[in-house]
Amino acid sequence: MQKSVCKTKECANWEFFLPPDNQSHQHELRLLGRAIRETREQQGVSAKELAEAAGVTCAQLAAIEAGRLDPGYRRLRRLATGLGVRPIALLLRVEELDADDVG
Repeated sequence: MQKSVCKTKECANWEFFLPPDNQSHQHELRLLGRAIRETREQQGVSAKELAEAAGVTCAQLAAIEAGRLDPGYRRLRRLATGLGVRPIALLLRVEELDADDVG
């Protein structure tokens, strides 16, 4: 969790817009990639099939699943569609995986 740099109540309201610290962001990307890979495997979809359905290269999908590439919102929507799930399902899975790591 990023430490607050705001000292006033008004400033704290804008804290949401501060960029995440890099280590936390990388952890979240790894969890998102894991959620995508696990969902893909559970659905019986090959990496090639998902890449084609989402309009990404196999190398991009591999990087996303490894947590090395941030898919962004549009790509995440296309990946979810290719998996037959809603994007929120992938994000909820990220939260589950994160809770498992902590617990």
